[in-house]
Amino acid sequence: VRNPMYLGIILLWFGIAVAYQSGVLLGVASVYVAPALWFYIREEERMMVSEFGAPFEEYMRRVGRLLPRLRQ
Repeated sequence: VRNPMYLGIILLWFGIAVAYQSGVLLGVASVYVAPALWFYIREEERMMVSEFGAPFEEYMRRVGRLLPRLRQ
């Protein structure tokens, strides 16, 4: 995956919410954390495309953003 750190952060928030059986934490993770990280990932990838161009775009086509691609 292209962004394992962000995937880990999202999973950590959801895991903590499940461990504490907290609907509030689950709501925070769903409404604030995951969308904020998704926005940040998109902005970071735009910066990478502007810096590295076509090679990074090819990398993006081959490698999944948060989950591995099963088919290419």
